[in-house]
Amino acid sequence: MNRSESFGEDRRESPQQERPAMHEENTPPAPAAARVDREAAAGEPVVAVDLVQPRRGVPLADAAETQRLYTEELMVRCGFPCRVTVNPGDYNQVKLVTDEDSADVLIGRRFYALDSLEHLVDRMATVAMGEHASMSLDINNHRLRLDGRLVTMAAEAMDRARREGQPVHLPPMNPRERRVVHMEVARCEGLMTETEGEGYDRHVIILPDDGSHPAAEDES
Repeated sequence: MNRSESFGEDRRESPQQERPAMHEENTPPAPAAARVDREAAAGEPVVAVDLVQPRRGVPLADAAETQRLYTEELMVRCGFPCRVTVNPGDYNQVKLVTDEDSADVLIGRRFYALDSLEHLVDRMATVAMGEHASMSLDINNHRLRLDGRLVTMAAEAMDRARREGQPVHLPPMNPRERRVVHMEVARCEGLMTETEGEGYDRHVIILPDDGSHPAAEDES
């Protein structure tokens, strides 16, 4: 299929778009340890191993709270004012609320910085517990809004695939975004997904399920 027929090529949005400004009264105050000069803090790099070593042997049952504490401690040491909560589940949902200037820095272009921060917290918590517990990290609900846009995009592409009986190519996405689409399509009968491309061009294809295609690969 010609990629010029791909679906929604102009629908990619950067995390900086559609960001309502936080009202001052809703902005969490900086923890005492976080009220530091940013330039001074930059001269004292945070070393992950310094955060991990004192807490080895944490019970896996405390995974959600451990992930929350590491997120909070990392933000304090980096000088970002924030409030951190967690909703336990199959994926422990760690939610961070901060001012929008800090959110811009912590999320980064196309969520690259947030993905890296999530990976760092995940690794520190895993070392502390000696076992892995799945988690997701969101800042000011930006991931939640992105997931909503991905679900809408997938629904429109599924309608088109059913109507035309042809594969529909979605824009390039990172593994987490592709997983959201795979999971959404998996709920619907008669359709399936494939992944195509390499590197930054890797994307999901939604197509009619005629039984002749392999199942979608794991995007974890």
